[in-house]
Amino acid sequence: MWKFIFLLLIFFSGCRLFEKIEWVEVESPTTKDLYSVFALSENDAWAVGDSGVIIHWDGEKWSLVESPTTKKLNGVFFVNEDNGWVVGDSGTILRWVGTAWKEVHSPVDADLSNVQFTSEYEGWAVGKYGIILHYNTLEWKIIYGDTTIVWEDLCFLSSDEGWIVGSRGGCGCILRYLNGKWTLIDSIFINPVTSVYFTSSSNGWAGLKGKGMLPILHFDGKEWRKVSEGVFYSVTSISFADSDEGWAVYGSPNFGHIYYYGKNEWKLMLETNHNLCSVFALAPNCVWIVGERGYILRLQKRR
Repeated sequence: MWKFIFLLLIFFSGCRLFEKIEWVEVESPTTKDLYSVFALSENDAWAVGDSGVIIHWDGEKWSLVESPTTKKLNGVFFVNEDNGWVVGDSGTILRWVGTAWKEVHSPVDADLSNVQFTSEYEGWAVGKYGIILHYNTLEWKIIYGDTTIVWEDLCFLSSDEGWIVGSRGGCGCILRYLNGKWTLIDSIFINPVTSVYFTSSSNGWAGLKGKGMLPILHFDGKEWRKVSEGVFYSVTSISFADSDEGWAVYGSPNFGHIYYYGKNEWKLMLETNHNLCSVFALAPNCVWIVGERGYILRLQKRR
């Protein structure tokens, strides 16, 4: 049974931004921490987490799916319903082949934090020790490594353009890939960069981790700038439904924030007593959030 936990009406200058938001807590088949969520459609979503747990949403309920590993799983991405990928600790890489998850050969044993594909035949994965893996049709290969760097997240707009974020020595760093060339933006952020999301080449967002109130970073096509000072504590995940609407989450033990971007500004939308780890916005009326102890939220919006 779904539990309706939040209902909010918002008005700006006498105009309704939207009529009603419903954050719904969805029954979870696991009490394991969930670290990443991805949706292909309103009736097809996946989440992964601790101890190799994998769960699937079929439009009515979440169910456990058999996993070939007990390793902590940190990132999930699907190209289509028959082609999905998961990465995790100790270099774990799993592939969904339409009917089951299979473990595939990994060229590293370092923890991997996230994965993304730009087509059925090309993908990227990142993790500790500055590891960047590239998949091209048949196998994964190491293309970058730096033991002083920990990569946390990535976002590729195409096979020719992408961004990877993380930290070096506690300070944030951002790596840009453009037309075959890598450019490292290093040591200009005093906080680790934990998450990144782009809707276009001139509209990107990145979240920071640290103590106290922090800004969020925005890329306008030319440079990164700090915006929304005093709104965020930290950001663990960012996702946009389109260029106009996005969500970010922050989590720490037994505490979480949900932030909303609309009308060109970020606002705190909801506080919870759960550590929130990942957000995925399929559409403005379909947003998933997962977190500690199998916690799952879904946003339903009626205009």
